[in-house]
Amino acid sequence: MRQTLLTKEEDNLILEYISKYPSNISYALEQVSAELNVKFNVVKGRYYNHLRKNANAVLSTITSSGMYTLHNQKNSIRRPLENLSENDQFEIVVKLIKKLRAENKKKIIEIIFNF
Repeated sequence: MRQTLLTKEEDNLILEYISKYPSNISYALEQVSAELNVKFNVVKGRYYNHLRKNANAVLSTITSSGMYTLHNQKNSIRRPLENLSENDQFEIVVKLIKKLRAENKKKIIEIIFNF
């Protein structure tokens, strides 16, 4: 296991995993540790002592029930969809549709055209 300083690319990987698992930061850091073959405490220290404090490290995760935003904190805050701007709601819908399988996308299109 490596115990050295992390690179900018490795920092970005940490932030990517945190955004994938915003409700379980420990799990995200464990995944990064395993992928990079770096001790867990190195990854954990890098996130909590440097990356989390960075003003540019605000992360969001969008789900069908709302947007979860990490404001450089361990716990996430849920913003209901009703409180989002119409443009943000549109972006959420587009991102969710893009994740659907082809047959479900067709169903969505049928619903929209028959609306």
